[in-house]
Amino acid sequence: MTSANAGSSGGIGLQPGSRIGKYEVRERLGVGGQAIVYKCYDALLDRHVAIKQISNALAADPRFLERFRREAQILARLGAEIITIHELIEEERGLFIVMEFVEGHTLETTLNDTKGPVETKAALQVLFRLAATLYEVHRAGIIHRDLKPTNIIITPGLRPRITELGVAASLSGQTSMVLGTTKYMAPELFEGPDVDARADMYSLGFIAYEMLVGRPKFNEIFADIIRDRHSEALRWMKWHGNRSVQAPSVCEVNPSVPKNLSELVMKMIAKD
Repeated sequence: MTSANAGSSGGIGLQPGSRIGKYEVRERLGVGGQAIVYKCYDALLDRHVAIKQISNALAADPRFLERFRREAQILARLGAEIITIHELIEEERGLFIVMEFVEGHTLETTLNDTKGPVETKAALQVLFRLAATLYEVHRAGIIHRDLKPTNIIITPGLRPRITELGVAASLSGQTSMVLGTTKYMAPELFEGPDVDARADMYSLGFIAYEMLVGRPKFNEIFADIIRDRHSEALRWMKWHGNRSVQAPSVCEVNPSVPKNLSELVMKMIAKD
C-alpha cells in the first residue's frame, strides 16, 4: 500500500498510537466503503506496514473470509508485482489484513495531476508490466475483478504494483457478487457468474484508454455518465452493458498514439 493519500486522523477508525497485534498505528492512509487503511510500524522487524481494517459486513461473511484466505495463500507464492500480504489478524474489533507498505503514488493520482495524455512510452511501460502481472495472476486461477487506477501504485522506475485483491474471484469458484467500481468493470461482471480472465483485460484496456487520451478528454467523452455522481455507478453499468455503444478510437481522440496501439486497446475494450 502507499502513503500517497494520507488523511487526517479524524474520528473514524483507530487513532494514532493504537495497536493492532504487534503493530502501532502511525496514521490513517484512506477510508473506503469496505475498509480503512492505516500506516503502522512493526518495531520487531523495524519496518512500516499497511494494515487494512475490513468492514464488519465483509468480515462477518464466511465466504469472503475463506475466499480471501485461499487467494492470499496462492498470491503469496507468485513472483508477480502484487502487494505482499504478511498476515491476517482476527480479533474483537474485526478483521485486519497486514500488507507490505510501498512508497509511491497511485495511478489515479497520475491521471488527476496530468493535464493531457500520459506520454505513450511511459504508458506502455506501465501497461506492459501490468499485463505481465495479470498473466501470472490468471495462471494461478484468480481474476482480480476490480482493477482500477486507485488499485495500482506506481513505484520509482515506473514499476506498477497491484493492490486490492479482496474482491478477487477464483476461476474455479466464481461469484456473481459485484463489489468493484463500475467505471472500469467488464460487461460480464454485471450479467452473471460466467467470468474469466478477459474481464481483467477489459478493465486494463479501459485504464489504457484513459491514460492514452488523458483524463480531461476522457471526461469530455463520457460527460453524460459522470455529470451526476449519485447515478454515475449505474450509468457506467448501463454503458458497459450496452453493446451498441463504443468509445471513439484512441487515435481518433489522440492522433499521436500509433494506430496499431490504438487498435489493440480498442480490442481490449470490445464488449463482445
